[in-house]
Amino acid sequence: MKNIFDIVYRMIFSILFIVFQTLLLFGQSCEIIKVSSQFGNNSILNLDPQISGGNVVWAGSDGMETHIFLYEGNSIMQVSSLFGNNSTANTSPQISNGHIVWSGMSMGVQNIFLYNGIGIVEVSSIGPDLSGNSFQPQISGSNIVWTGLSEGDFHIFYYNGDNVTRISTTSTSNGSPQIYNNLIVWQGTQGGTEHVFLYDGISTTQISTTTSSNVQPQIFGDYIIWSGIDGGVQHIYRYDGNTIDQISTTSTENTGQQLYENQIVWTGTLGGDQHIFLFDGNEVIQVSELSTDNLMPQIWGNNIVWSGVQDAETSILLYNGEEVSTISNQGGNDSMQNLNPQIQGSDIVWRGFDGETIHIYLGRNCAPAPTIPIPSLSLWGLIILGLSLAIAGNIVFRRNQGQGFDIN
Repeated sequence: MKNIFDIVYRMIFSILFIVFQTLLLFGQSCEIIKVSSQFGNNSILNLDPQISGGNVVWAGSDGMETHIFLYEGNSIMQVSSLFGNNSTANTSPQISNGHIVWSGMSMGVQNIFLYNGIGIVEVSSIGPDLSGNSFQPQISGSNIVWTGLSEGDFHIFYYNGDNVTRISTTSTSNGSPQIYNNLIVWQGTQGGTEHVFLYDGISTTQISTTTSSNVQPQIFGDYIIWSGIDGGVQHIYRYDGNTIDQISTTSTENTGQQLYENQIVWTGTLGGDQHIFLFDGNEVIQVSELSTDNLMPQIWGNNIVWSGVQDAETSILLYNGEEVSTISNQGGNDSMQNLNPQIQGSDIVWRGFDGETIHIYLGRNCAPAPTIPIPSLSLWGLIILGLSLAIAGNIVFRRNQGQGFDIN
């Protein structure tokens, strides 16, 4: 008799253990780290966070000067001061495969700097084409693009790892460059209106044609998107290498577009409020429902993050393809005024206010898996009881059947 109940107790304990681990798995929140305060770092007014390969960069002040900081998980480096570099007013960092670019002041001119892991290079001074005040750097691998002053106008410059070339030729007032491998897009003025241009490594092509005020281009592979005005309404447009399609449909004032493969997200006005919309390659979906003032969307795979007001607080929100969750309040984090989210994989960075200064926050493993229905605790109790009784009954039955055991 004792052996039978020992077996039953062991089976019940095993079931309880499995249930407990399952509840932990599905109930866990992501880990929130205030990275700009780690390892004794005391930078203030931390802005412009970016993430690549789990590494985070941002611009922060040490109380005297604005520098570029790098968080690698086990340390923080003030990269803009490495190797004897003394640039000031360092802003707009970008990171790709461990390489970091930013805009900083040197000898009275705003230049573009590259940290490649072994040194710092002032790439905007390499030539043969030289730019004056330079800003808006972007990087893809070892390729860098930026906006710089040349011959009294703003142009687009491209560094391919060896040389610098001015790639904007016929357009004026050029800006907002983006790069994917060695493909570059930007906005510039041609024929009295702003258009989108593409440099394919050999020549430059004007992409936008019929719309006006074409701005904020983005590129991913063969796809290029931008915001343009047609019929007095600002819409999102996509070029797939052959044709141009209007993507936004019901919303107005569509801006802030971002692209991942063939999926597009943006902010648009609908019903008097700003919402986040997703074009998944087939249809347009409104992903923000309960929040208001939704801005700054970013996308990686099926995951979309943005800043929106929910429960009277500006929070970082995540849509994982099925549901929306609040990220900035997980793990007991209480940052406020959360803005400028960026995402790579399941990691998210943003800037938030902790009551004293603006810090950079990193959420690790924040992109949740698609929802799997989890029974309530009361239902778990019934399941456990039922399984336990079934196991006990089966053991007693088999023991009686095999040995003629009398439980009385």
